[in-house]
Amino acid sequence: MSKSQAKDPKLSFKPEDVASHLLEAGVAEISAAAALLADGKGSDRETVRALSEASRGIELILKGLVAQVHWTQVFAEPSSASLSDLEAGDFASASTQHCLERLKAMVGLSVGDADRKKLTSIREKRNLYEHFGKLDNIQAVRGSVGAALSSLMQLLAAADENSFLSVGLDGMLAQLTFELSEFDRFATARMNEIGAALDGREVFWCPRCSQLAAVIDDGGHCHFCVTRTPGEAFARHYVEAVLGVSRHDVVKDGAFWPQFSCPGCGEESLVQREGAEPFICFNCGESWAVRALEPCAYGCGKMMRADDGGTCSDCLAFRMSRDD
Repeated sequence: MSKSQAKDPKLSFKPEDVASHLLEAGVAEISAAAALLADGKGSDRETVRALSEASRGIELILKGLVAQVHWTQVFAEPSSASLSDLEAGDFASASTQHCLERLKAMVGLSVGDADRKKLTSIREKRNLYEHFGKLDNIQAVRGSVGAALSSLMQLLAAADENSFLSVGLDGMLAQLTFELSEFDRFATARMNEIGAALDGREVFWCPRCSQLAAVIDDGGHCHFCVTRTPGEAFARHYVEAVLGVSRHDVVKDGAFWPQFSCPGCGEESLVQREGAEPFICFNCGESWAVRALEPCAYGCGKMMRADDGGTCSDCLAFRMSRDD
């Protein structure tokens, strides 16, 4: 390791924290852009501000991703990077194009030509406005922002699938995509992007971003906000948000809580609902017909396969111990 890459005790920050700081700052910028355009009635001035903030946010997130490989990658010339220059902010930073090329070369994370164009053109539009006052019509700007943010989410989805997102970032992304879902053009573009992945599959409301874009895949996997929810929590959200049953109702009024242990995977993620196959597990995805499952005969609350004798192994063991 060179001297410039060694940890310096005099530095006011940790080099290994650069990535998380960049990612958090990028999310904050895009969140601000979303707030300006959320109701679809933003003024011309607000739209221009959103363009600038979204552009900066995209750049910061891309730099945060390459910084996860190494902090020197945020420099236009990594070979000349130094920690002192980084802390002072005195350096030429990597461009969007640099970051995309490095992500592909270093970790195999790539985007198609169309998405690359969307991600780079938003900076071009920002520069044209800031330097020369040139601007497309407002709706075109909104569309460009929405398309670029949709492409960014596609990239983040790929990063998540390759376990290349910083731990703890999923919460920020969920909040961000919830805000962006209010931005009509972004939401439309995003749903168009993920349509093929959802085609032919049963989709559910995501507990994180409130979009109808989550599928069962070892728990909940939302294609809109790129987050995963454990099966038990995913099932609980469905019971509360879709079936309209709350824990308060159960405690106060004795309401039936239709969530059980799954006889297939063992997780507390089986839900009873209406339909031809009312039992579905929000962890493993297996479903059962009406008479295929029945409550354990000893009243422990577990659901059993009807052809397994109607008694769970725990209750059976307990009964045998009592008989002894």
